[in-house]
Amino acid sequence: MKQTDLWQQIRQQLHEEEGRLLYVGLTRARDYLVLPTDARGDTWISRVLFQDAEGTLLNPSSNELPVEWQGRSLSCETAVFYEPGTLPDPIPPAETQVYYFDLPTGKDSEPLPQLWIDPAVEFPPEPFLGWADPEPFASSLTFKGDYSPAWSRAVQAFLTADDPELTSEERYDLAISILQTWGALDSIAPAALLQHADAFSRWLCPGRKYRLAAAFPLEGLVGRRRVRVEVEVFWEEEQQVTALFFADYADEMKKEKERLKLLAPKVAWALHLLKRSQPKPVVCWVVFALEGQAVRAR
Repeated sequence: MKQTDLWQQIRQQLHEEEGRLLYVGLTRARDYLVLPTDARGDTWISRVLFQDAEGTLLNPSSNELPVEWQGRSLSCETAVFYEPGTLPDPIPPAETQVYYFDLPTGKDSEPLPQLWIDPAVEFPPEPFLGWADPEPFASSLTFKGDYSPAWSRAVQAFLTADDPELTSEERYDLAISILQTWGALDSIAPAALLQHADAFSRWLCPGRKYRLAAAFPLEGLVGRRRVRVEVEVFWEEEQQVTALFFADYADEMKKEKERLKLLAPKVAWALHLLKRSQPKPVVCWVVFALEGQAVRAR
């Protein structure tokens, strides 16, 4: 068989491909396979002989080659070698906790204060001066049916995502998309939401040319502890820096004090961190999106 033309042709193909791959492997080894030595050579031979043609690949589970000689398929011995990537998953070793210090014992041990400050509960060191009177920026946004918290989220999301560079059609499509996402399309009219957003934009920063920064993170040190607050809307102008928090629906401002009480710690921390990092005056508002009113922190 080794004296036949078929054998010489196969041998020549193998040598040419081996030489090409060895040359290419020296320059771009990560992109090509080199000639295998002792494991999984079936895919390489299939690539050389059959150009990865489907149906002619070598089968590692079979002892027959897809090469015929004198009308018969050639047989070979197939050996299976496990590569590191094909080994069965080993049983993970049992992990034991290693303590750098002895565990506290007894009833008199005093735990250290938590490293992170909870801005929803604790207040900053300086006193919080409270709130000013509500300031309307638009009439209350009307909706159909009973109130759902998702509607407040939808209005807040649109007020934040509204971009002055969008066209009227793009803003209308954006309003429909956000209302559909929050399931409020049947309760809030997109046109009414656009008018509400226009009034909000004129009140916050008239003539603005850039979109607002949403989910603006603030972080700082207070002694040996850290605090992190996320301002829902951040806006920087030449004269001042403005930070906004959105409050839930207050039932036409009947629950105004309750909503402000929940947000007071976060607002106080935002003022504390911004005054330490910004040379400009800092203004912080709590916006009641559905009611069309805002309350400024003193």
